[in-house]
Amino acid sequence: MVCRTPKRAASDTIGKRERIAAAARACLDAAQSSPDRLPALEGELNRLVYQAYGLDDEDVRVIEGSIGKSGVESAVNEEE
Repeated sequence: MVCRTPKRAASDTIGKRERIAAAARACLDAAQSSPDRLPALEGELNRLVYQAYGLDDEDVRVIEGSIGKSGVESAVNEEE
């Protein structure tokens, strides 16, 4: 038996990957040219990754707490 992923879900996954890759590139570029922009860009990258993994606010708090960040703002539940 072969399981097929619905086309919409597959394209959504590709779109998420592309947005994550673009955010990662922006972070790398900012690290070289605009370090002051890096925290905001990293926050956006984190938000995209949390959404991709389906993490809820509590999961994000645990992750952010373990790496010493605070002030997590409903990053996961924001609509795109």
